[in-house]
Amino acid sequence: MINHILKSSNMKSTINKLFILCLMSLVLFACEKDEERLILQNGTTPVLAASTTSLELSEDNAQSDAISLNWTASDYGYQAAVNYILQLDMKGNNFAKPVEVDMGSVLSKTFTVLEFNTLLNRLPVRAFDTNEIETRVVGSISENVTGVNSNTSTTQ
Repeated sequence: MINHILKSSNMKSTINKLFILCLMSLVLFACEKDEERLILQNGTTPVLAASTTSLELSEDNAQSDAISLNWTASDYGYQAAVNYILQLDMKGNNFAKPVEVDMGSVLSKTFTVLEFNTLLNRLPVRAFDTNEIETRVVGSISENVTGVNSNTSTTQ
């Protein structure tokens, strides 16, 4: 009889331990993670608009406004810190060697005649001649993520 009681006690102890183990497993694996998951996606393309398509850059008007450029924000699916680079190149070069201006996070810029002429002088423009210049904006969030290019605006 004592033997039977000991076996019964061992059996109860084993069952209790198994029950506690199952209960602990349920408690550990039943927890849900309350985290926000961000999935990197390609940004939307900014849309560039220029105030004019024809410029006459004269030294007499050096401090006057030459051109205003504005663009829409690029959306990456979350509140990303998008940096915009303005690129200028000769028409037909496909931005192979553009002049670049870091615009930060702003969505517009007005250039004076002097400022814009200074940028254009970094390109192989012909003085006192009509030159066609292409302009675009590149929006990016990281060096590791491919930037998105706006449409191209042509100015002469």
